[in-house]
Amino acid sequence: MTTDLRATRRVVARTAQSAFSIASPGEQLTIDVPAGPMLVRRTDARMSRPVERPQRDITARGLRRRAAILDLDGTLVDSNEAHALAWLVALHDFGYEVALDLVRPLVGLPPDRILHHAIGATRDPSEAERIVERRSQIFSTWYLPRLLPFVGTRALLQRMKRDGLRLIVATSAPAEEAMALVRASAVSDLLDDVVVGSEAERWPDTDVVASALARAGCSANSAVLLGDTPYDVAAGVRVGVDTVALRCGGWRDSALRGAAAVYHDACDLLRNFSTSPFFVTTSPATSPAPQLTLMQ
Repeated sequence: MTTDLRATRRVVARTAQSAFSIASPGEQLTIDVPAGPMLVRRTDARMSRPVERPQRDITARGLRRRAAILDLDGTLVDSNEAHALAWLVALHDFGYEVALDLVRPLVGLPPDRILHHAIGATRDPSEAERIVERRSQIFSTWYLPRLLPFVGTRALLQRMKRDGLRLIVATSAPAEEAMALVRASAVSDLLDDVVVGSEAERWPDTDVVASALARAGCSANSAVLLGDTPYDVAAGVRVGVDTVALRCGGWRDSALRGAAAVYHDACDLLRNFSTSPFFVTTSPATSPAPQLTLMQ
């Protein structure tokens, strides 16, 4: 066992007990996570008791939702486990033995932050880049062709479109991988735009979310971000966008604090749509034909 791996165990153990830092060095941004498991198996998530959500008087608050900003991984597409396994295999190929339970909560962070938390410093400066390239190759070859959208995803987005919401995907995944994930989501025909950030930029990436708002042509309080991780919640908080979190990505409610609402999955959100933060109080406006635009 290398020193780096021993240091990694200490970092991740401390994360599960106190707070999980997702900011770049020099920035103050942490996600509080109580002691105990942060992730749940999909079967547990489906069986868990729904969060008690108070009725939202949206009309009184004067909110007029005009856009939904959509995360891809773990939200529209069932891909979080595949990402974790791709990282696990890539690290193994380079001689790093890391447990899946250590890698799984890191899915959603940019590659450099995943490596930092998983193995610490690499043996030489070029090794990190080669590990990232290997992970991408494994994910694209082994897992990406077999990914499926979550049940209810298309019906949920159709409801959003009927309410006149513009649907903007925002992701920090590499452009080629992001477009493949869009195809796997089986909702590309419903999307108005896709905003893709550089893989080197950190997540939560306010530039990506802000770009999505710009493409939607609305202010932060007129949009809702749909995600599945604490990193998505933090991204919404940073730009002032309400975030709706889904448990289907594997995170417990306690790790999703700060979200405007939490639902089991797309089906649960669809059933409760009229009381959700996405509910539109105005008549749907006529929108132009959907078009897919790639931004970097």
